[in-house]
Amino acid sequence: MSKPEERWMKGYKTEFGKKIGPWSPMNYEILKDVIDSHLHIHDYMGYIDEVELAKRACDAGMKALVFKSSRHGIAAAETARFTQKAIDEYAKAKELRPINIFGGCVLSFSGTGGLNPEAIKMALELNLKVVWMPVFDAAGHLERTGMERNEAKRRGIYILKGGEIISAVEDVLNVVAEAGLAISCGHLSLEEIMVFIDSARSAGVKSVIVDHPNVGSMNATLEQQKEIARKGAYLNFCWTELDPMFSSMEIGDEINNIKEIGAEHSIACSDTGFLSAPFPMEALRMFIIYMKLNGLTQEEIDIMTKKNPARILGLEI
Repeated sequence: MSKPEERWMKGYKTEFGKKIGPWSPMNYEILKDVIDSHLHIHDYMGYIDEVELAKRACDAGMKALVFKSSRHGIAAAETARFTQKAIDEYAKAKELRPINIFGGCVLSFSGTGGLNPEAIKMALELNLKVVWMPVFDAAGHLERTGMERNEAKRRGIYILKGGEIISAVEDVLNVVAEAGLAISCGHLSLEEIMVFIDSARSAGVKSVIVDHPNVGSMNATLEQQKEIARKGAYLNFCWTELDPMFSSMEIGDEINNIKEIGAEHSIACSDTGFLSAPFPMEALRMFIIYMKLNGLTQEEIDIMTKKNPARILGLEI
């Protein structure tokens, strides 16, 4: 049997006969109190504006969204601020619970001039909750997308010297810790990530996140993912890891990794907001259904989609 046939049979057997409640294409009650902690704006989005997106999330009863803009520095935090004002008015008019809208600050050449703690301080005046280490400017990302290693280190942002983090990263971590923010490792290399997590924890950062560990921008083995969890960081499993345009990850393998690592060390998010992906609410609905069909309990799903993201954002659980 060919691999496509094997995948079809596996999916058919997984889905057939399972009953997890009535399905409706417009019924998003499954998202009540869910938090999407990684949602792109500005970068690729062209099909909906942020306020309309937040309105739909509010209609679904979601608890929070975290906007991220990989190339535009603190723009997501600024967008979150005016979106929050609009959504508060919308929720009041419709007698709904308002959703929390937060933003991120991505440390990039184009958005913040690199590893810039002053940009983080500026964003604190906005709706900032999460700082991302470099994404597309990370040396690890450049190398994984085809650039020679030494050239990637020269042209990109590489955070180690002699096996230790450089002073600019120390400055970033001190600001993050003092402000009580969460920090994501972005698209750093695994070599950097392992050192970075220890340094962040030593600096007093409470929440360190490793995004999409199973896709090409990371490709961490299961043992590496377990080590990340042991170090005290969260593994942020994203719908994008199941998107055939970005990954060939089998849903069964994804769920197995979550089971091996433990829901208590994990988050689930959409990581959508680009044109080739489903609408964010639909991606989350699909991801939750996939997790249920493949053996995760409702308690485990709630930990990943509600409790752990709430802890990271400082929200009531």
